[in-house]
Amino acid sequence: MTLTTLGYRLFDEIRSSSKVSEHPNFQSESVFYCKRSGLAAQGEYSEEGFVVYKGSQMSKSTSSSIHNYLLTNREKLIKDEVVTEKNGVYIFNIDYPFNSPSQAAAVILGRNANGWIEWKNIDGKTLDHLKRSD
Repeated sequence: MTLTTLGYRLFDEIRSSSKVSEHPNFQSESVFYCKRSGLAAQGEYSEEGFVVYKGSQMSKSTSSSIHNYLLTNREKLIKDEVVTEKNGVYIFNIDYPFNSPSQAAAVILGRNANGWIEWKNIDGKTLDHLKRSD
């Protein structure tokens, strides 16, 4: 219980995204997309953070201005085999939770990023527009 209070979601079940992984054209109001420079990632926002779905891509390269904590996060994903290299990009092997949409977008894109505008639904509306606007 103490770990949950501190923000560690050890016992929370991540929603199964097998429908999304198996069917690239699967559409849902809760699925968001981050597409840049040939990369494609899918995920879902919750009040606890952002879950990037299995099969999403992560850039192999990083910008020189990326924050060190994001580099550390990326290195851990590679070391722990959460992502593996395939065809010049990294692919997520599991659904993976991030603390925020911005952290997820930045790790995926290999640069500092505002996830509230990088993540968009199937209609191109930003996460910011759908979740923060009145």
